[in-house]
Amino acid sequence: MPTGTSINWSAVACRGAAPVLEVTLSGSGRKAGAGKAASAARSDKTTPSLCKAAMLQRWHALRAAAAGKHGGSDARHVNVIDGAAAENLSYHAAKVAAGDGHYVRFWASLRQEPSLFALWVPKPQRLEMFTS
Repeated sequence: MPTGTSINWSAVACRGAAPVLEVTLSGSGRKAGAGKAASAARSDKTTPSLCKAAMLQRWHALRAAAAGKHGGSDARHVNVIDGAAAENLSYHAAKVAAGDGHYVRFWASLRQEPSLFALWVPKPQRLEMFTS
């Protein structure tokens, strides 16, 4: 029976913490257990780690760390645009920039029949044009 919640588990540490088990309320898209006042505010305590906004924030942190490790000059290793331009990238642009479109090509191939993902209805691109 549908419950209006989803259980999300990540084997990889997130936000510097141990691996995560989160319960997300499908109606609000927020973590379960947050009070109504807390749910109104966007914060690490209420935003699921699997939401696109949280992933974009982690991508920016990863890009900055990679740029620092490689001196910011070797784009082949960093595989993204320089810091000033990258900070203004939308979620969609970051997905495309990461891996020179490998993500986009892989996701397109995954949606080919006979895959179950062939029936996946993509969200309109305008919904991925946000920045962090």
